[in-house]
Amino acid sequence: MPKVAIDKLKNIFAGAEKLPIFKESNDLYNAIRTHANGEYPEALIDERRPSEPEEIKAYRKAVYKPVTKKTVSRVFSSLGKIRRSADYMIDYPEKSSAKIVDSESLKQYCEYNLGGFVSITNWAFDILLKQNLIDANAVVAVIPFSATTNEAEYLKPLPILFNSDQVFWLDEEFAVLRSKLQVNGQNEFYYIDNREVTVFSPVSGGFTVKNTILNPFNEMPVFRVRAEYYKQMDRHIINRSRIDSMVPFLDEAIAEYSDLKGSKIQHLYPLFWYYQNEECKACSGVGSVPGENGKTECKSCGGDGKVKFSPFAHLKVQAAQLGQQQLPTPPAGYIARDTVILELQEKSYRGHCFEALSAVNMQFLDQTPLSISGDAKQVDREELNNFVYNIAEDIIFSIDKVIHFINEWRYSFIVPDRQKRLKQLPKVPVPQNFDLLPEDYLMKEVTDAKSGKINPLLVATLEQQLAAKKFYNKPDLAQNIDLMFDLDPLPGYSVDDKMALLTNQAITKKDFILSSYLASFIKRAIREHREFSTMDYDGQMKILMKYVDEKEKANDEVAAIQNDVREKIMLEMNGKEAETANQ
Repeated sequence: MPKVAIDKLKNIFAGAEKLPIFKESNDLYNAIRTHANGEYPEALIDERRPSEPEEIKAYRKAVYKPVTKKTVSRVFSSLGKIRRSADYMIDYPEKSSAKIVDSESLKQYCEYNLGGFVSITNWAFDILLKQNLIDANAVVAVIPFSATTNEAEYLKPLPILFNSDQVFWLDEEFAVLRSKLQVNGQNEFYYIDNREVTVFSPVSGGFTVKNTILNPFNEMPVFRVRAEYYKQMDRHIINRSRIDSMVPFLDEAIAEYSDLKGSKIQHLYPLFWYYQNEECKACSGVGSVPGENGKTECKSCGGDGKVKFSPFAHLKVQAAQLGQQQLPTPPAGYIARDTVILELQEKSYRGHCFEALSAVNMQFLDQTPLSISGDAKQVDREELNNFVYNIAEDIIFSIDKVIHFINEWRYSFIVPDRQKRLKQLPKVPVPQNFDLLPEDYLMKEVTDAKSGKINPLLVATLEQQLAAKKFYNKPDLAQNIDLMFDLDPLPGYSVDDKMALLTNQAITKKDFILSSYLASFIKRAIREHREFSTMDYDGQMKILMKYVDEKEKANDEVAAIQNDVREKIMLEMNGKEAETANQ
C-alpha cells in the first residue's frame, strides 16, 4: 500500500493539490510546444489582438499554418547528429554474475530488446531529445509492466516520459504521474515511491488499484530530466529549456505571419467599386418586406434596397434625373492597393525566424544561401560547441539514469549484492566532437584559411573536418582520408610549397616523396597488410618508409637514365658542331 494517505492521493488525482511549480513549468512547456508541435497559438493571438471581432479570430485560425514548426524542427534535426559523433559510445563491461544468461545481459536488453525502441540510443534521440528541449521539467519513470520474484524470469522495464502537465506531484518521497491512457474518459495515475509502483484506475466515484509492482531495490525509479537551471521555489527547482531563448522571436514570427495572411487577402485580391443606383424590385428599394412577425430583411438585396452586384452580370446604369448629379464614366473600377507592406511583413517574419536560430547560434540552418546572406550567418564555433555539449550532457545524464534503473529492476533478485550489480553499468562519456556545420561553411573556412596564408596544419585540420563531413556514410573512404591526414609529414602544404621547402633544404627528400605519393602508398599498404588501418603509428610508418625507399631508388634510376640520355644528346650535338666547324 502507498505510504501516502489515500485522501491526499485523491486530492492530487482531482487536481485539488498539485506540485507547487506545476503552473510555471507548464507555462514554459506550452510556450515551446506551440511552435514545436505546430499548434495554433490562440492565447498569443488573443493577447496581441484583444479587440478583434470573433469572425476575424475564426478566420485567422482557419488559415493558420505552423510556419515556426520548421524552424524548431531544423534545430531538433541538427542536434540529432549528436548520435553520429565519433566519440559517442556506450561501453558495457562484462556481466557481474554467471547466473545472468547471455541473451538476458544488460547490453543485450538495452541495445537490442528495449521494447518498441529496440535500443536505449533510439529512445534517447527519437523521444527524449525533442521532449527534453520542449519540456525542461519533464519526468522519466522506468517501470516494468509485470512483476516477478522468480530468478529465472527477467523484468522488462521501459522508460516512460511524462510532460509537465502529467507531473501532479514529485518530491523525494513519492511521485504521482498522470498516464495518457484513459478509462471511461478519465486518466489513470501512477503512484511511485521507493517501495512500489501502483497504477490507479478510475471507477465510479473514485479510483481503484489496477496493478502494483513491488520495488526490490529501495530506490524511487523516477527522475527529472536535466536542463538549464531557471529558479528555485523553496525546495522545488524549475528548469528552463536550452532553446528557451528562441521563444520570443518565434512568438513574433507567428504573430507577423498571422497578420501577413490577412494582408495578402486584402492587398493581392482586386477591390472593385461601382455606383449602385438600381432599386431592388423585391422590396421596392425599402430594404424590408412584410413577414409573419412584422417586417423582415429583404433577402434579394440584403437590406440595402439596391440590386446586388454580380461580377458575372452587366452593370445597369440609370440616367440621372433632373437635378441629380451625373454618374461618372465609367461607373465602376478597381481600387489600386499598395503591396509594399506585404514585402515588409514577409521580410519581418523571416527575420524573426532567423533571429530565433541566431539565439542558439544555429543561424547556419537558415535556408538563405551563404552567397546571399554573407557575414550575417557567421557562426561562433566555440559557442555552438558549448551549446551542443550542454545538450549532449543532458541526454547522457538521462541515458545513465535509465540504464541504472533497468539494471536494478532486472537483476536485483539474481545479483542481490548492490555493489556487484553496479559494476556491470556501462560507461557513457559525453561526446565532444560534433558534426553540425554544413559543407558550404567548412568549404568557405578552408578557402579563407588558404587565401589568408594560415598555418598549413590548421588548414589540414579544416580539410579533415570537411572530408569527415562529406564521407561520413562511406566509412572505408573516410578511414583512408583520416590515415592520409595522420601520416602526412606535410599536411596542408601545396605542391609548390613542398618544392620550395625541398629546394631550401627545409625538408628531406624522403618527406617530400612520402607526402607526394601518400595516397597511393596507403592504398598499397591496405592491400598488402589487412591490419594496416589498426596498426600503431610506428608500425604504419615502417611500412610506408619501405615504399619511400623503393620510390626514391626508382626515381634515382630514372634520373640516372635521363642524365645519360641528356649527355648522349649533348655529345652528339657537340660532335655535329665540331664536324661543321672543320668543314
